[in-house]
Amino acid sequence: MTVVKGLLTESFGLLLGTKKIDGKHLPGYPMGIGEGTDAWPKDPGTGKPLVRFDWRLGKHDDPVNAVGLREVANRIREVGPKMGDAVKLVLNDILPGQLEKAVREKYMRMANEYRKVDKKRKRVDEEDDL
Repeated sequence: MTVVKGLLTESFGLLLGTKKIDGKHLPGYPMGIGEGTDAWPKDPGTGKPLVRFDWRLGKHDDPVNAVGLREVANRIREVGPKMGDAVKLVLNDILPGQLEKAVREKYMRMANEYRKVDKKRKRVDEEDDL
């Protein structure tokens, strides 16, 4: 599963457009902006829309988050086999639903990190108001 963990980290980072996927660097959800609009965040290299999650929800099955999670799993399925025979074998051995479960679990860990950092940010902002 180490290969899958690496692909998970890489895929989340690329689709989110960030090099680090810790709580401090995860981009928030662009509220009030539709994905099909020019204002939606795009990959500067390709111009394709970036994936965004509403980390505050913490739910992997919310429609906003479910779409992005499918994109992560699809990217792993598409790119993984092109990375060599060893990766292809590992991905072929994964049972149906296991990859999606791994993507959801990674998302939940990332969402928890985001919320911890967000809570600290709010505390600092509240102290600044005093």
